[in-house]
Amino acid sequence: MKTYFRTILAFIAVVASSLLFLTAPAMAVNVTSDACGGNTTSSVCTTNQTTNPITGKDGVLTKAVNLFSMIVGVVAVIAIALAGFRFITANGDSNDIANARNSILFAIVGLVIVLIAQSIVIFVLNKL
Repeated sequence: MKTYFRTILAFIAVVASSLLFLTAPAMAVNVTSDACGGNTTSSVCTTNQTTNPITGKDGVLTKAVNLFSMIVGVVAVIAIALAGFRFITANGDSNDIANARNSILFAIVGLVIVLIAQSIVIFVLNKL
């Protein structure tokens, strides 16, 4: 019974700690909207910059890469939590412990690969 209670407590701790990675939206203020007030001759108020709707800052490709990275991150956190649960409930079985360690290792390697891939894609999109 004591082991079962520890297992549940550890699982709750892992899930609760994964909630720390959630971020709150920033409340940004556009300071130039009120300052310009219809004056379009100022260099601050004019925007001659056009962004590409596919590869730009808010382009489709950038949003797709960010969405894919978020999905992989969530899946990796869930995989690490489940592997940790399997690690705790292994009861000293060396095969189960090795499988749980491998699952954690593969999830972390997957996260690193996605991080590197996202960095490469963002670098290339900024150069376009």
